Amino acid sequence: MDVKIEGQYLPKAAMQATQLTLKCLETDPKQRPSMKDVLKTLEAIEAIHEKSKESKNPEFSLHFSSTSLEESSRI
Repeated sequence: MDVKIEGQYLPKAAMQATQLTLKCLETDPKQRPSMKDVLKTLEAIEAIHEKSKESKNPEFSLHFSSTSLEESSRI
C-alpha cells in the first residue's frame, strides 16, 4: 500500500477498491461493472472505512446518506 495512505484504510477496503478499479478497466465494456454495482461496492468500502474510524474513535461518526451518494453517481 502507498505509504501516503497507509493506516488510513483497512487492507480489506483497499483490496476491494483495487478489485473494483481493475474491473472498471476491463478492455471489454461488457465485462465492466454497471454504475449500480460500482456504487454498491463504493458504499461497502465506505462502510468498512467508517466502521474502522468509529472503532478507533467512538465519539466521531460521519455517515453519508445514500441520497447524496446516488446524486453523486449521476455526475
